[in-house]
Amino acid sequence: MADTRQKQKQAFTHLFKEVLICTAKSPLWLAMEKENIDSIIDVLSLTETDLAELTYEEVSGSSGIVSTTETRVEKKLPLKDRKLLLHVLWWRDMLASTRSDGNVTTEDWLNLKAEEFDQFRLTVAANRARGGTKSESSSSAPGVVTTSRVDKFLSNIKLEVTQYPKFDGSIDKWLPFKRRVTALARTHGMS
Repeated sequence: MADTRQKQKQAFTHLFKEVLICTAKSPLWLAMEKENIDSIIDVLSLTETDLAELTYEEVSGSSGIVSTTETRVEKKLPLKDRKLLLHVLWWRDMLASTRSDGNVTTEDWLNLKAEEFDQFRLTVAANRARGGTKSESSSSAPGVVTTSRVDKFLSNIKLEVTQYPKFDGSIDKWLPFKRRVTALARTHGMS
């Protein structure tokens, strides 16, 4: 069990330092420290409400010969950083949806590269943030079906009886006729 917790902490550190490129003074890192979030499980248990409420403490101060004064100001986590965390959660959901068991392991987190995550943010996260729509002129990631593409496909399908061929009663033409009708019905979403 300790080994599993250690790997979860390693996955957290990898995600924040190698993928999200956080430093010890980054507001995102400071917010995680403030909330005692230090493992990948802690990150995955965050809700969108939690993300909206994340804060960090900014420390400023001056040191003199006699005394050191430090001022701590609590600030809301910047929108950019909250979106980064939201995209992390979306990446996890996307990966889980491609798995039959829906499981994303700590190894998956440890193998995540900054370039892969950036590509996800440029394509899938951008589409999802826009509700799945995007302009026809822009290209999409392979395998991403946007709402506009689905709507365009559905608008081209017509369920008119005249589209279906008529059977002329000849028994030797029955199988080809049946194949055509079955294929056409399936393209229209009927079985």
